[in-house]
Amino acid sequence: MKKNKEDIALLCRLDKWLWAARFYKTRKLASDSIKEGNISIEGKTLVKPSSTIIPNNIIFINNDYMRRKIIVKELPIKRESFNQAKKVYLIVEEKSSEVKEYFERRLLKKSQENKKEKN
Repeated sequence: MKKNKEDIALLCRLDKWLWAARFYKTRKLASDSIKEGNISIEGKTLVKPSSTIIPNNIIFINNDYMRRKIIVKELPIKRESFNQAKKVYLIVEEKSSEVKEYFERRLLKKSQENKKEKN
């Protein structure tokens, strides 16, 4: 069965979408993150980089510092600027982990100490 151009426009690989939406710098990084199990689509635990996504899919991204729940709004044709890329998704929920908060507090404390030493 041949695929129409319209059908192809409605499908997109997960790693390509994450790269085009600027969650990852390269498709390889996106692919590796998916293989490690940091990405899931609508709660499915076994997801491949070649998994297809469609608009209105819910994607969960978990890394060391953030946990995000994202709704896919559009499927980009190519990678564009950050402002354009923000239009292809909607962040529903975003939680920062305790690890990130710990390091932010340490950085803030260190920068305040350095300012005191300079004066």
